[in-house]
This record gives sequence, C-alpha cells and structure tokens, in this order.
Amino acid sequence: HFKKFFLNLNKKYKIDKNTKNWQIERLKNRNLKKFKKKLEKNLYSEFGYFKLPKILFFQHHYVHAYQSFAHSGFKEAIVLSMDGSGEENCTTVWKCKKDNIKKIDEFNIPHSLGWYYSAFTEFLGFKAYDGEYKLMGLAAFGSENLKIRKKIKKILSFNDKKNMYELNPYFIHYGSHTYSGRFTDKLVKLLGLPKKSKDKFTNFHKDLAYEVQRLLEECVLKLCKKYYKITGIKNICLGGGVGLNVKLNSKIFNENFVENIFPNPLCPDNGASVGAGLLADIKLNKNKVKPLKTLSLGPDYKARYIEKLLIENQIKFIKPKNIYNYTAKLLASKKVVGW
Repeated sequence: HFKKFFLNLNKKYKIDKNTKNWQIERLKNRNLKKFKKKLEKNLYSEFGYFKLPKILFFQHHYVHAYQSFAHSGFKEAIVLSMDGSGEENCTTVWKCKKDNIKKIDEFNIPHSLGWYYSAFTEFLGFKAYDGEYKLMGLAAFGSENLKIRKKIKKILSFNDKKNMYELNPYFIHYGSHTYSGRFTDKLVKLLGLPKKSKDKFTNFHKDLAYEVQRLLEECVLKLCKKYYKITGIKNICLGGGVGLNVKLNSKIFNENFVENIFPNPLCPDNGASVGAGLLADIKLNKNKVKPLKTLSLGPDYKARYIEKLLIENQIKFIKPKNIYNYTAKLLASKKVVGW
C-alpha cells in the first residue's frame, strides 16, 4: 500500500534523490518481519528474555483520534488528528459518536501542518520536534507583517474554493537542503538566511513567528468550521503533535460554534503508546475507558512530611499565607516558578 502511495506521489511531484532514499528507508522499516524483530530486540534489551506476548498493530492516526475522543468523555465529537505524518496521513478528521469512530477526511503527504511548523522551528534557530513551543512563545512578541504574510502563503495556504489547506512541498520537503533537513533552499531564497542559535532575535524573526502561528490558526479554524457545518457537532477533540499548540487550542475554544474542546494532553507520538494500550485493552479485555480528568497520577505527600524533609536537609523555605497571591507576584516580577 505504501509503495503504491509513493509511486503515485512521485508521478505528481518532482522528487529529489534524498526524498527517494527517505521513501526507501520508510518502506524497509515498515516491512512486517523486520518491524517485529526491531520490537522484539527493544523489548528484550529493556526487560530481558521472556516469552513475548501477541503484538497488536493499530493505524497511527486512528490511535491519536481514538485516544483523544475516549479520554474526553464526550458523547459525540469531531476529532482532528494533526502531526508530521503517520503512514501516509498528515491530518485526519473523524466523526465520533459513542463507540463509533469514522474517518470523514484526510490530508496526506506532503500536506503536513506538522512539517510546516517544524520547518519554521528550525528556520528560527530552534530544534524541530522539540522547540516548537518556543516558536509559539516567540509569536507573542511579533506583530502583523503583511510582507511576510504574502511570502509564507506561498508555502501554506487555505483554498476557499476547495475548502482545504495545501502545502507547497518544494519549500519544505522536495529539493536541496543546505541549511536543514526540515526546509529546502527554496525557503531560504524566499525569506533570507535562517537564524543561527546564537544570533539575537530581530523584529523580522518575531514577526515571522507571529505570521507562521497566525497562518496555522487560520487553516485549522477554517477546517473546524467546515466539519462543524457538515456534522453539526459542537465538540472538538485534538490529537497528534500539532494539538500541543495551546495558542491554537484557545483560538478554537473561543469560536462561537464550539461548545467544548478536548486537546488530549498526551497528543504526540510518545503519548500514542497510551492510546495503543487503551485500544489493545478494549479489544482483549472489553474494558471501558474513563475520562482523563488529571495528569497528577503520581504519589501524594502530606505537607508535614515535606516540611520534615526540608528541615532534615537544611533547605531554606517559607510558607506564604496566600500561595496564589505570592506566586502571582513572583510571575509579575519575571521570576520563573515551578509548581
């Protein structure tokens, strides 16, 4: 299936040598025998030799979507699963009612919102798949810049006639990559040299972050509106790495057609291991999933016990009468607080 998908893709686009090699590697890694051996090797190295249980496989975006909907506790929802890519999918849309989860739309490679955002993460001197939250934070320091907006709409745009977003892969994926594996030299030609990590942030960098974030929000909000009109469902769930963009999530929440929103806090791929576990448990044990109300699932310590440890270890501490006011004052004076 994947081989056929790549062949069709290569007829449609002018594919470079590096992309062809990337496709070959992906096909090798998806070979079931090799994949099972890789899993076995990892399990043995972690836990020692034992009789392996049966290994179940679930489709990547289905896991993201199921996990988000099941944890939300909603009776019905539209789920948007958005990431770099999982199999051939980059964005999938699901209509969910009780136990029925049905895919109603998909956007496939190379039309990836995750790749778009990661490309600019590296362009701005951060590390992709790690520093995206820094790009999102930097956006708050930028301002509207129509010159930059016009340029980046050549990369990602929303086609109002087709009612879908489109990514131009020649800026991100297909072509020579002198500066980063995440974007091509065509993007550098469009915007100038990327920021080095030691360079100071200029107004251009801040405005670029602002416009990159704004464009992501525009595309996703239009998608949300489209599927609300199709289904009439007012609850939105989010899965996949793009669902970690809290600024985007707050924009969705503030739309008047949205009643409830649940971005699964375990949106990205490391969280999808939990989703796969949930699906396996349901398939094998017929268990029901409880809504995810908190991530505070670790041990609980009484205040007296904590105080005793602090005194024993001669650690200075204070106990403010109003912890909330005290913390707010610290934050207002630009201190960093760990809660």
